Amino acid sequence: MGNEAPIAAGRRAVTALFADVAGSTQLGAELDPEDVVEVVGGAVRHFCEVVERYGGTVKDLAGDGILALFGAPSAHEDDPERAVLAGLEIQRVASHHARTIGRSAGVDHLGVRVGVETGIVVIAPVGGGSRLEMGATGDAVNTAARLQAAAEIGTVLVGPETRRQLGDSMVWGPTTRFELKGKRDVVEGVVALGSRERPVDLDVPLIGRTDQLRELAGVIDDVKAGRGRTVAVVGEAGIGKSRLVAELRRHARVANVSWLDAQCNALDESTPFAAFRDLLRSSTVVVTDEPGSILRRLHPRGGAVRHDRGDRSVRGGGGPRPLCRPVSRGPPVE
Repeated sequence: MGNEAPIAAGRRAVTALFADVAGSTQLGAELDPEDVVEVVGGAVRHFCEVVERYGGTVKDLAGDGILALFGAPSAHEDDPERAVLAGLEIQRVASHHARTIGRSAGVDHLGVRVGVETGIVVIAPVGGGSRLEMGATGDAVNTAARLQAAAEIGTVLVGPETRRQLGDSMVWGPTTRFELKGKRDVVEGVVALGSRERPVDLDVPLIGRTDQLRELAGVIDDVKAGRGRTVAVVGEAGIGKSRLVAELRRHARVANVSWLDAQCNALDESTPFAAFRDLLRSSTVVVTDEPGSILRRLHPRGGAVRHDRGDRSVRGGGGPRPLCRPVSRGPPVE
């Protein structure tokens, strides 16, 4: 289940994430050992899967928690964001795990604490004899562990360096000052709530894109006339692609054409049809991955709903309707 690439020795800038199942000792005293393995061990397995999906490395495993590193062995420019989003996803899958598996073992809920902090760590061999492995030592690891212990159940508590690097790209909850064990100074921790969509400033005049805007306006006119089009807006970072798309969206609104958004990024590169899933969620207010709930939301008027993998359609009271249809491909906008 762990990452295959070893972590090379040396100094690395990483974001450390600690996740721990709260009250596991009490669960061990109340439940049969096999139930503990199913409930707690299953939760930790889900934690590992989330970390790897977000590009992190599970460094250490405990019976009821994990230490994960984002930035070693593989580094990404958005490792702090990946770590925080992984922490939020860990909370979500823990709740789902408790609802599905925990009930059979008599567990109503599963409390999880997550702590995250960024900094320089030293990767070096630890141990001896037949037990030798690569360890991660540094203040970021220690602080993340302390923040995890101080976090309220169900939250992701983020340290000051991670908070500074992420800035306004995340939605933050309350900030609390902590006196953490082993820390001389008071540490400010902030609760992470989710990603923040960065708005595009449409008040600044758009210069030098007259031809592209005219072509995009023609695309909207085609769509309104019932002619499907596909447009690719491509170019180097920072030249105004997001602004151009924002202008297209404004034109669609003026033309009374419905606009649905779907986002995909590097975190979804291993998820099949991630953009289509996001499109369905954003257009139907779906907040769960449970197929029955998604289909009920897609067919709010009721009727018999059937999910059929064979004909790729969803059937409701009005008979089969295809989920999508082919569209013509237009030229990319350079």
